Amino acid sequence: MFARTVGGLLILAAVAVTADASAAQQSVSADSAGTAARAQLRRQADSLAAAGNAAGAAAVRQRLTDGDFRPGDRILLNVTGNFVFNDTVAVREGQVVTVGTLPDIPLHGVLRAELNGYMTQQLSRFVKDPEVRAQALTRLAVLGAVGRPGYYALPADILLGDAIMHAGGPAANADVANTIVRRGKKEVLSKQQVQRAITEGKTLDKMDLRAGDEIVVAEKKQRNLVGLIYAATGLVGLALTLFTLAHR
Repeated sequence: MFARTVGGLLILAAVAVTADASAAQQSVSADSAGTAARAQLRRQADSLAAAGNAAGAAAVRQRLTDGDFRPGDRILLNVTGNFVFNDTVAVREGQVVTVGTLPDIPLHGVLRAELNGYMTQQLSRFVKDPEVRAQALTRLAVLGAVGRPGYYALPADILLGDAIMHAGGPAANADVANTIVRRGKKEVLSKQQVQRAITEGKTLDKMDLRAGDEIVVAEKKQRNLVGLIYAATGLVGLALTLFTLAHR
């Protein structure tokens, strides 16, 4: 009996240690991902500056300072343990979110890759040992020659092609090779930059897309057959008229 009790306690202890190790590993992984993303952006800024692209380098450094989250973005948040929460939360003015009845959590300076570790750290200030799964959703417009044009809250870690599929996929008249990205009235990613991002398998996050950006899928230019016929008829009529006048 004593042996069975000791054996059971050992099993429970082993399970607890395994669970703690798993949670610790996930936390380390999240922190590592965030650290790697920040280091990569620093290298990108240095590379742009070395190439003489001061504006590009400044934009990347501004991203490092301000973070990735803008009003209109959403976060899919699942928290278990001593505090349970399973819902999406909206990023509000001032780059803050509210989780349940807890105080506001600031997101200024936070990159998407840092989100899970950061939310775990912040929620740990109010509740004991929360188990957190946080996924960034960015509100983007997918417009142009797609099945269902409109605004979508899209995971930041998906590819551009997946974003287009969320909007019903390319329409029959789509010219995906000429897809661009607009921010307001400004074209922030040309068709060449978009195609390069697709070729390199960049995610929406790696493309630095922000809330409100518009992915615009171009339409194929189609010749107006009726217009061509009318134009040809007009030219023939003009030629006949000139011929008749010349032979009077």
